[in-house]
Amino acid sequence: MNSRNIMRIAVVSLLALGATACGKDKDENKQSSENGENTPKVEILDSRELSYDEMVNGMFDSEIYGEDPEGNNGDEENVFADMMAQIKDGFKDDVADALEEEGGSNGLFWDDYTSEVLTIKYTTVDALGNPLELSGTLSVGKINGKYMKVKNLMLHTHPTAFDEDMLDMVDFSCRTADGLAVLAPHYEGFGITAARKQTYLCQKLIGRQCADMIPAAIEVLNSLGIEVADDMGTYIVGYSQGGGNALATARYLQEEAPAALRTMANVKKVNAGASPYDPYATFQHWLATDKVSMSVVLPMVISGLMQGHPDIMAGINLTDYFSDLYLSTGIVQAIENNTVNQLGLGAVAVDGKDELKSINLGSAGLMMYWMRFSGIMSDEVKDENSHIRKALEEALKAEVVTDWTPQFPVEFFTSETDNVIPVDSNARAAYNKFL
Repeated sequence: MNSRNIMRIAVVSLLALGATACGKDKDENKQSSENGENTPKVEILDSRELSYDEMVNGMFDSEIYGEDPEGNNGDEENVFADMMAQIKDGFKDDVADALEEEGGSNGLFWDDYTSEVLTIKYTTVDALGNPLELSGTLSVGKINGKYMKVKNLMLHTHPTAFDEDMLDMVDFSCRTADGLAVLAPHYEGFGITAARKQTYLCQKLIGRQCADMIPAAIEVLNSLGIEVADDMGTYIVGYSQGGGNALATARYLQEEAPAALRTMANVKKVNAGASPYDPYATFQHWLATDKVSMSVVLPMVISGLMQGHPDIMAGINLTDYFSDLYLSTGIVQAIENNTVNQLGLGAVAVDGKDELKSINLGSAGLMMYWMRFSGIMSDEVKDENSHIRKALEEALKAEVVTDWTPQFPVEFFTSETDNVIPVDSNARAAYNKFL
C-alpha cells in the first residue's frame, strides 16, 4: 500500500491543535503598526450551508478513497474504506464533544450543527509584486442557524491538486465545531485564477498569498457580526505540498509581514506534513538515487518555478529539462496546457516506455512508479555546469523554508517510508534545525 496516501489521510485525524511541539516560546509582546495597513478589498462570491455528513463526505471522497486503489485482494481489499470509516467516526466523536461543550446543559443535538462555507475573493500579490485577486473558502460553524463564536482561525494549505474537484476533499469544514473559522486559500492556478498556471513549489510566494487571506477572512467575520475571541489566533495546517506552504506562511508572518498583520494573525502553532521543506536537498536526493516517484511532479515543479522566478528562469523552456522519451508521454505538454488531470495522472502515459520506469510500487499507473531520474531528464540537466541546471538549482535554493527560527510551536508529520519526499533531508532536517 502506498504510505504517502495513508499519511495524507491519517494526518487529518492527528491534528490535535494543542499537542506537543518543537520551537521557542512565542514572545507575547505584540508590535503594532503606527501607520497600519489598508485592509484588502474583500468580496463574498458564494455561500453554501453543509450538514456534518455533507462536510465529511466531501472531505473523504469515496471515488478517491472508497476502495484500495492497488487492487489487492484479501484483507487489504477494503483497507481505505475501513480507514475512512474509522476517521469519520473519530471526527464525529470530536465534533460531538465540541457541540456538547457549546450547548452546555441545553442538550444540544447533532442535527443542530451546520457549517457555512463562504467563497471569498481577496487581494494579494503575484511573483512580480503586482496586485492579484485570489479566492478561497471561509467556513464558520452554526447552531440552529446562529453563528458560533470563533475562538481561533485554522488556515489550511491544501496538498497537490490538479483540478477544482480535488480541493473539496480537504475542506476541513467540520472543524468549525471546535470553534475554528477554517480558511482554505485557493493557490494561484485555482479558483478565480484557474486559467493561470500554478506557481507549484514557489512556497515563499504562496505563503505570502495565504497569509493575505487572514485579514480578508477577519473582515468577513466582522461584516457578518460573528463574535470572535479576544485572544483569537491562527493555527496553520498543511500536508504534502501544503506542508511546505504552511511553514512558508508561518515564516512570512514572523519574518516579513507588516507588524499589523503579524499581530492580527497571532500564529499559535504550525502542523506540517511530508513536504519538501528543502527543495534543493530533495532534488539532490533524486539525482543521487536516480529515482523519483510520482514523476508528474518534476515538470510541475519546474513549470511552477518558471512562474514564480521569471528572472532566474528567463529564456528557458520547460521542454529543455526533459528527455525526448519523457516528452513523448505528453505529460509535459499537459502541464503546459493546464490539462494534466486529463491524463489520469499519467496512468496510461508510460505504456511501452519501460526505459523510464524503475520499479512499479503497486499502485495504478505512473503515479506510483519509481521513475529513473536519468531517463526523465535531458542530458543538459545532467551537466551540473549547464545554464539550465544552475538556474533550476538557484530557484530551488530560493524556496528553502527552514532558513529561520520559529517563535511558536511547529509539529511535523511524516512517514519513514514516504516514496516521494525523502524524510532525512526534509522533516528530520527541519526538526533538528528548529530545536
